[in-house]
Amino acid sequence: MLKRVWATAVATGSILVLISGTAVAAPSPGSDGAGDPLFPQDGNGGYRVSHYDVALDYDPAKPDHLTGDTAADAVATQDLSRFDLDLEGLTVQSVTVAGAPAAFTCTGEHELVITPAKPLRRGQSFRVRVRYQGTPGFFWMTADDAGAVHAFGEPHSASSWYPVNDHPSDKATFHLAVTMPDRPGWAVVGNGVPAPPVVRDGRKTFSWTENHPVASYLTGVVIDRMTVHTGHLADGTPVVDAYTTGAEAAKPFEDRLPEVLGFLSSRFGKYPFSAAGGVFYPGGTGGGFEMQERPVYPGGVPPEQFTDIVHEQAHQWFGDSVAVARWSDICLKECFATYADGCGGRRRRATTSTPTTAPRSPAPARTSGRSRSRTRVPASTAAPTPSARSCCTRCAAPSATPCSSGPCVISSRSTATPTPPGPTSSTSRPRSTATTSPASSPRGPTAP
Repeated sequence: MLKRVWATAVATGSILVLISGTAVAAPSPGSDGAGDPLFPQDGNGGYRVSHYDVALDYDPAKPDHLTGDTAADAVATQDLSRFDLDLEGLTVQSVTVAGAPAAFTCTGEHELVITPAKPLRRGQSFRVRVRYQGTPGFFWMTADDAGAVHAFGEPHSASSWYPVNDHPSDKATFHLAVTMPDRPGWAVVGNGVPAPPVVRDGRKTFSWTENHPVASYLTGVVIDRMTVHTGHLADGTPVVDAYTTGAEAAKPFEDRLPEVLGFLSSRFGKYPFSAAGGVFYPGGTGGGFEMQERPVYPGGVPPEQFTDIVHEQAHQWFGDSVAVARWSDICLKECFATYADGCGGRRRRATTSTPTTAPRSPAPARTSGRSRSRTRVPASTAAPTPSARSCCTRCAAPSATPCSSGPCVISSRSTATPTPPGPTSSTSRPRSTATTSPASSPRGPTAP
């Protein structure tokens, strides 16, 4: 029997290890992609990540340089001889796996290939730690000449600033710490809940913890001069809102966040996370990105596009809490969010109302300086043709009248409530030769 097994192995080119008469496959490399139909080399195979711990050192005076130290806790899903992480642009200085130095090489656009000192067995938990520095990747975007930075976007933004299994099918909890020079008015905003900043030797460290698993593209960081307001919802959920210079006009709309979340909860169930809020920029184009627990609005929130807030908050249920398994499933998040802003926009008109949040204490006012949001392609703002259709099938109200009962099932777009969709971006780029792109979705991949 053993001779027959050995002959079969030689004939097929397989490498087998015989232990007590049993044939066992030798450890093999994990795949260099998750096999997504649209972006086949995004993500990797052979392991699953449960947590990321990302530490960054950044100086706005050197906007094209970043120093990082990232650790990822993972479990091998096969016997691994080596595995990949995704990292774009940055120079890797060292890698350890399970505390031991590991060999590594960088190939292609974003593949960090790691060979541990000892193979990893299926089911084995391990920590991989990567130290790196240099010029970050595409999605680490300098916002102005003062060195403000915005890093967020889809479909694969995370690998621009930390090593990651960069595919939404592998969600993990996330901790971020950013150390920078202590400058008046500057702040760092990320996912989850903040810890009090720590100042030492003229440098300040901002920390954020996301205890709910998050898809890598929904992690983000904003480093800018901001006014930060904190408060809470009626159930005690903390709210953190940040406004860059010139964006304070959006505050009356964001102060209606409890109203928005209440409306969405009445349709989709309890708010799925333990923190809420948003990051706002000046501008009149509208649009946003559904960073988990803290959506970002790089084009501002003009009154006629108040439903951008409804749309991005709806993503907290569809897209964030429930993530797409493949990018070709993007309608599962975008279509639900578009439905929500259509319904919510008619029932929650963009008129300034009395804020319903608990009192918020503003952080020290940020210093003056130029700031501009990322370049975006403005959506058409032409008002739709007036319609005589009812707002929904549950009430007989004309289209220019808010719904009076029940959820909005069929929403018409009349000149009374123009709610054009947010802009899409011209900055997303594929990592493969796939001929199909998520840009076919209602709002498309967004890189604000």
